[in-house]
Amino acid sequence: MKALASLFIFIISVFIADAQNIGGGLALGLNASQVDGDNYAGYHKMGLNIGVTGFIPVRDKMAISVEISLNQKGSIKRPHPQDPYGNSYKLRLDYLDIPVLFNFKDKNKLIVAGGFSYGTLVRFEEIVNGTYNTYPINDPPYSPFDINAIADLKYPIREKLFFNFRYSYSMLGIRTYMDYMGRIRGQRNHYMAFRLLYLLNY
Repeated sequence: MKALASLFIFIISVFIADAQNIGGGLALGLNASQVDGDNYAGYHKMGLNIGVTGFIPVRDKMAISVEISLNQKGSIKRPHPQDPYGNSYKLRLDYLDIPVLFNFKDKNKLIVAGGFSYGTLVRFEEIVNGTYNTYPINDPPYSPFDINAIADLKYPIREKLFFNFRYSYSMLGIRTYMDYMGRIRGQRNHYMAFRLLYLLNY
């Protein structure tokens, strides 16, 4: 946490020192997500991905970006329409994320990026067969934070407007539990984001 805070303060300091070269923008899109380790495979859970971003130029074709975003993750399993007794499951995990990315622009203005994000869990709900699971307030099942590795691609559609594809995977587990066979299992967030970016001065 201290290292992350120091990095964030450093980046803000660079913003202030070199504000005339700073780029920025807005992002709006959707996540297709799943949670590895919950036995429900597939990117079926849809959620919002909304953020604001700033770019710090490092070299002519390279920049560091910092983003603050509302990022909805989780997983879902719908009952089969031909099985009236089929089980259902829905997990919604809402995070306030801070992605830090290293961005490289090619001659066609395609931007390839990679980095990491730190997310704080601001809300969660878990629904099993239509019933909300409840947990003690002082003992929530999910980690209060999520650290992700990110691969990111921004493709220019028109001036200042980009299509953004992002792939992200938890570097640390978000939950540890014991399954019905007594095995210790871990869960990790896993999602793909499809967004539109409006960028200025980059």
